Amino acid sequence: MIYTCFVIDDEPMAREILESFVLKVDFLQLKGSYTNPVEANRAYLQDPVDLFFLDISMPEISGLSFLKTLHHPPKVIFTTAYAEYAVESYEFNAVDYLLKPIAFERFLKAINKLATNRPFAIPQFKIDHVFLRVNGIDKRFLIQDILFVQSYGNYIKIFTEEKVWLSAITFKALEKKLPASNFIRIHRTTIVNIEKVNHFKQKTISINEHELTVGRSYLKWVKERLVR
Repeated sequence: MIYTCFVIDDEPMAREILESFVLKVDFLQLKGSYTNPVEANRAYLQDPVDLFFLDISMPEISGLSFLKTLHHPPKVIFTTAYAEYAVESYEFNAVDYLLKPIAFERFLKAINKLATNRPFAIPQFKIDHVFLRVNGIDKRFLIQDILFVQSYGNYIKIFTEEKVWLSAITFKALEKKLPASNFIRIHRTTIVNIEKVNHFKQKTISINEHELTVGRSYLKWVKERLVR
């Protein structure tokens, strides 16, 4: 059986590597290579394919969000530089999850799963800390010590049991650093540590003495993550 596929990745080098890998495999046929999901979506609606090699973190819309828009998504092999997305991506019944830089041997192992139609096992990546720049130095924060984070102008406030820290990092960059298995975004300006949530009712979450508002567009997702 021949599997037609798209490569979807905003990084030129990553696309070139995947394209070269696809061309080496006789049961894969590359039908298109795209820099963003918007272009890929247009092509997929006109001529569907069997498989996406899909990057997760992209500027306009993430790979995960893109898949949610498709009524009949194809099989997918995720490609990303961020191990923390593994748990969330597992919900899409993906064929496999490839961490960049991707070796051809690992690529081949992933596509060989197509024949057996087996979803990948969640990789056991243990992320117990992150480094964030505070007062000009990279400070180590244990995941278990972070209560929640909030945007604060051009900075981020990091709330811990000990104190509130101020870090010179963008909210988007911080969201990539925090493992999705531990943290969830509840508002356009707030990300919380799931393990630290004391109560969740209606549109608010309480963590210790803090009452945090849950944004309207995040309510459904927050309920699913916290109440399941």
